Amino acid sequence: FYHQSPDMYCSVDASTGAVVDCNERMCEQLGLHRNEIMGRSMVDLHSPATREIARLCVEEFRVKGEVQDRELELLRR
Repeated sequence: FYHQSPDMYCSVDASTGAVVDCNERMCEQLGLHRNEIMGRSMVDLHSPATREIARLCVEEFRVKGEVQDRELELLRR
Protein backbone atom coordinates (compact mmCIF):
# COMPACT_ATOMS: atom_id res chain seq x y z
CA PHE A 1 0.00 0.00 0.00
CA TYR A 2 2.72 2.49 0.99
CA HIS A 3 4.78 2.24 -2.20
CA GLN A 4 1.78 1.92 -4.56
CA SER A 5 -0.37 4.65 -3.01
CA PRO A 6 -1.69 7.47 -5.20
CA ASP A 7 -0.74 9.84 -2.35
CA MET A 8 2.76 10.98 -1.48
CA TYR A 9 4.27 9.21 1.51
CA CYS A 10 7.63 9.38 3.17
CA SER A 11 9.08 8.11 6.42
CA VAL A 12 11.32 10.46 8.36
CA ASP A 13 13.82 9.68 11.11
CA ALA A 14 12.47 11.71 14.03
CA SER A 15 15.88 12.26 15.58
CA THR A 16 17.51 13.67 12.42
CA GLY A 17 14.64 14.79 10.21
CA ALA A 18 16.14 12.78 7.32
CA VAL A 19 13.95 10.89 4.86
CA VAL A 20 14.47 7.13 5.31
CA ASP A 21 11.86 5.91 2.82
CA CYS A 22 9.44 7.35 0.27
CA ASN A 23 6.97 6.07 -2.27
CA GLU A 24 7.02 6.38 -6.05
CA ARG A 25 4.28 9.02 -6.03
CA MET A 26 6.48 11.36 -3.99
CA CYS A 27 9.32 10.89 -6.49
CA GLU A 28 6.98 11.63 -9.40
CA GLN A 29 5.50 14.73 -7.79
CA LEU A 30 8.85 16.19 -6.77
CA GLY A 31 10.50 15.26 -10.06
CA LEU A 32 13.33 13.53 -8.20
CA HIS A 33 14.74 10.02 -8.19
CA ARG A 34 14.35 8.07 -4.98
CA ASN A 35 18.10 8.24 -4.30
CA GLU A 36 17.88 12.06 -4.49
CA ILE A 37 15.29 12.11 -1.71
CA MET A 38 16.63 9.41 0.61
CA GLY A 39 18.82 10.78 3.38
CA ARG A 40 17.92 14.40 2.71
CA SER A 41 16.47 16.55 5.42
CA MET A 42 12.70 16.76 5.09
CA VAL A 43 13.05 20.50 5.64
CA ASP A 44 15.24 20.82 2.54
CA LEU A 45 12.44 19.40 0.38
CA HIS A 46 10.20 22.39 1.20
CA SER A 47 10.05 25.67 -0.64
CA PRO A 48 11.98 28.60 0.87
CA ALA A 49 8.63 30.19 1.74
CA THR A 50 7.63 27.32 4.04
CA ARG A 51 11.03 25.96 5.09
CA GLU A 52 11.00 27.58 8.54
CA ILE A 53 7.50 26.26 9.21
CA ALA A 54 8.70 22.80 8.10
CA ARG A 55 11.60 23.03 10.54
CA LEU A 56 9.16 23.89 13.34
CA CYS A 57 6.98 20.93 12.33
CA VAL A 58 9.95 18.58 12.64
CA GLU A 59 10.57 19.95 16.15
CA GLU A 60 6.89 19.59 17.01
CA PHE A 61 6.97 15.99 15.82
CA ARG A 62 10.00 15.28 18.01
CA VAL A 63 8.20 16.65 21.06
CA LYS A 64 4.60 15.51 20.48
CA GLY A 65 5.03 12.54 18.17
CA GLU A 66 2.63 14.02 15.62
CA VAL A 67 1.92 17.08 13.51
CA GLN A 68 -1.56 17.94 12.31
CA ASP A 69 -3.25 20.52 10.12
CA ARG A 70 -0.19 22.09 8.50
CA GLU A 71 -0.07 23.08 4.86
CA LEU A 72 3.43 23.29 3.45
CA GLU A 73 4.78 23.72 -0.05
CA LEU A 74 7.28 21.20 -1.39
CA LEU A 75 9.91 21.94 -4.01
CA ARG A 76 9.53 20.46 -7.44
CA ARG A 77 12.17 20.05 -10.10
